[in-house]
Amino acid sequence: MSELRQIRPNNDAIYALAAAWASMDGKLEHFAAERNMSIWDAPTGHYEGYMAEAEEMIDRLRTRGFQIVPITETK
Repeated sequence: MSELRQIRPNNDAIYALAAAWASMDGKLEHFAAERNMSIWDAPTGHYEGYMAEAEEMIDRLRTRGFQIVPITETK
């Protein structure tokens, strides 16, 4: 496991944003394929790149007063 993955908090919002962004860029297959690879084994670096940038975007939203919370299902 890469050092970046060890220090990054386990946050579903970060993953969801990163996956959505990778999908919009047409890179979702690369992103998903590299999820369980180390940064040294990942051929494109899409997973780590999208995850790092998604985490930064969420941090910047928080500094502007926004809170990222999941929508709870009601039945």
